[in-house]
Amino acid sequence: ILSHEQGHFDIAEIFARRLNKTLKEYQAHPETLHKDIDSIYQDMMQQYHDRQTTYDGETKFSIDTQRQNEWLKKISDELADLKAYSDYH
Repeated sequence: ILSHEQGHFDIAEIFARRLNKTLKEYQAHPETLHKDIDSIYQDMMQQYHDRQTTYDGETKFSIDTQRQNEWLKKISDELADLKAYSDYH
């Protein structure tokens, strides 16, 4: 169960890094800045919630150990791919 819960924590980190990446790549438009940032955030949060739900469903809340291990590998790989965005400065 602990590794499953760690997966949830790591998925949150993935989406923090994705948000960081997206905001760093965003080309600011002063006239739509607030709307753009809100849209980016809302979209990222929807993806985050969808991923968490999918994770629980596919792993059957950690009961399906094979799928759980597949997910942990997938999560680890995605964290590694987004390592460049782990610094939030």
